[in-house]
Amino acid sequence: MFKNIFTLIAFMQIVVFSNNCYLNKDDLFKKGDHEQVKRNEILELVLFTQYTLSAYLNSAELYDPNSNSFELLPSNIGAVRINHTATSLQDGRILITGGYNGVDGALSDATIYDPGTKVFTKVGNMNFKRNFHTATLLPDGTVLILGGSCSAGSVPIGEAEIFNPSNGTFSIVGNLNIPRCYNESILLNNGKVLIVGGERLDQSGIVASEIYDPIAKSFSASGNLARSRRSFGLVKKSDGTPFVIGGYITQSNLVIAYTETYNTGTGLFSTGAQMNSYRRFFGVNLLGNNKILINGGSGSISYDSNELYDPVGDSFAVLNSKLTVARSIHTSTLLNDGRVIVVGGHEYETVWPKTDIFNPTTNTNIQGPDLHVPRYGHTANILPNGQVLIVGGRGRFL
Repeated sequence: MFKNIFTLIAFMQIVVFSNNCYLNKDDLFKKGDHEQVKRNEILELVLFTQYTLSAYLNSAELYDPNSNSFELLPSNIGAVRINHTATSLQDGRILITGGYNGVDGALSDATIYDPGTKVFTKVGNMNFKRNFHTATLLPDGTVLILGGSCSAGSVPIGEAEIFNPSNGTFSIVGNLNIPRCYNESILLNNGKVLIVGGERLDQSGIVASEIYDPIAKSFSASGNLARSRRSFGLVKKSDGTPFVIGGYITQSNLVIAYTETYNTGTGLFSTGAQMNSYRRFFGVNLLGNNKILINGGSGSISYDSNELYDPVGDSFAVLNSKLTVARSIHTSTLLNDGRVIVVGGHEYETVWPKTDIFNPTTNTNIQGPDLHVPRYGHTANILPNGQVLIVGGRGRFL
């Protein structure tokens, strides 16, 4: 596509990560120290840049449940990104780490959102570029960041690091026993962190789990899953027991419905009920009635269905009420009043601005307000004031 080195230099110079990435071609025809690039090559370059970079978003929105509306924030998140993490800190701020921007691959940069000022501020860089990683808030207020990459042939990262919000620094804290990407992590009630699932570079699944001890600052092996998986759900039941749901086995090209429960006393997993549909990339929430909501996701197709897990009977029931649209790679966030807002996602090549609001009292969905920007692969965090912060993602399915 690029016919000479000067076209490539121009491409590198005009990669500007803005919300829409629309460029004025007249701004590009300025003489510099290098040969002026031919007009047809520049026009070709502009179209390519607009199409590719505008797919990735650096915008953010706020959902206000009181007004039932979204506000597009004037401050951008610093870099376009998808597959990033967003962690709620103890002081109410949100830490955003890593992700993928479609050009440079995985990112190392980190940004903090302040809900008081509605401004994003860059706080530094992780020691490694990561996407498909996890970031877990620890009891002392620091954040454990581990795993990640594996996209585009990137090796999984074994080194873990700690973010200290008091001074904005990242420090290496140890190594996973098995480097992994596409993993999930969850804080246990005893203050330790359970690391589950994921893949190696060759896409072979990992059944071995690990425990991080923040006091000893060390990783130790724990029990094995019955089935390896990625793109799955990990949530704590009301008693604090980790619950592993569904997911995908890459090497077998198999979407699964199986669940497993982790026993924090023995460190072992036990298999349980199956969902009624094979799902990956779905939303999952522990509700106030101790049941677990599963919404959307995909198997061979994207789903508009909801399932409710009852831990008393260890069973799933399909709800009559459906989502407004079939969607996957969306977010599902528990609001302070017990309802759940389901945001964005995609179905095949359609990226949705649509939202749904689930009422656990009636087990029904109603259509919510549209996002300003359609997106999937974004993050969603509840803020201290009850609003929901939506960050990044991708606005076009390529």
